[in-house]
Amino acid sequence: MTRKLYILSILCILFVIPIFAFAQQDIFKAKVLDIVSSNETTLEGLNITTIEQKIRVLIIDGDLSQKEFTFTQNKFEVEEGEYIFMQQIEEGQFQLLEKDRTQMIFFVVLIFILLIFALNRMQGLRSILGLLLSFLVIIFVMLPLIISGFNPLLVSIVVGALILSSVLFLSHGYNQGSLIALCGTLGAILCAGLLSLGVSIWMKLTGLGSDESLNALIVTGGSIDFGELLLAGIIIGMLGVLDDIAITQVAVVSEIKKANPLLATREVFVRALRVGKEHVSALVNTLILAYTGASFPLLILLYKSGVRFDLLISQEIVSVEIVRTLVGSIGLIIAVPLTTYLAARFLKSNQTITSHCAHTHH
Repeated sequence: MTRKLYILSILCILFVIPIFAFAQQDIFKAKVLDIVSSNETTLEGLNITTIEQKIRVLIIDGDLSQKEFTFTQNKFEVEEGEYIFMQQIEEGQFQLLEKDRTQMIFFVVLIFILLIFALNRMQGLRSILGLLLSFLVIIFVMLPLIISGFNPLLVSIVVGALILSSVLFLSHGYNQGSLIALCGTLGAILCAGLLSLGVSIWMKLTGLGSDESLNALIVTGGSIDFGELLLAGIIIGMLGVLDDIAITQVAVVSEIKKANPLLATREVFVRALRVGKEHVSALVNTLILAYTGASFPLLILLYKSGVRFDLLISQEIVSVEIVRTLVGSIGLIIAVPLTTYLAARFLKSNQTITSHCAHTHH
């Protein structure tokens, strides 16, 4: 298993390298050598301060590597020694795009990997590998298929099944318990997918409630149904928590059966479902708080708008988040009894399943 893991890891790295190796010809990474001048201004009517800087930079990659340029920017304040991304507008003229944060991101990723390994050893590494494979499948399979014109909802269900299979089998091994967890999760995804489709049609959601969606619509020339793309996002967003709760319920059933192999299927189901109910309550709360935390800027904007409540929740940008949260929660609720029944009915009493303590949320 270890040798196979190493081979898969190398293949994944080989697939990931092109993502970082690819670079647009007119975008460069540069180091800020000097702040030539800096002027601070306050926007009228707003308590917002902007800074216009004239900076001298050294380009460190691309065709203009090791060349120095000076240009004026007012996007945000930069400091001497920082690394930035800049775009060439015309020959010798540039605009600031963003600060280079890749080193900080890689540092946080390294801490994450080390902690996962310290807690779960090889199973933790397999979980990370499953996470990497999920990322690769979304980037190299799902997105190209959707952009090519395939139905986003159907693609998300198929890709979701592929992601779940790789994650479950890599993290927990190819065994009866993983197969049962996969079946329970797929059943929940199908139910949630049909529900989200019905709700989307009923509420007439277009999927164009955000600026990102409108920009993507322009880039793709209207070739994608963004209503179905919205549903695809809901399905993919559910995968992590569904994986978690399914494998946990299988593990609970496994422990109950090993503790008392003579228990009837119904009794095993009832006992395991008690644990599942508590788990669902915690995960639903986690799901809702996660979406709420990610939407704070939107919530502040809506809070200050002063619009009436029924109009507020009718706006698509709000309705979409409500549907996303509730459909994801319904998927969790469906996954618990379905997976618990399948495990109670078909899991052998001598089957060993990794417990929740060693399980990793993806």
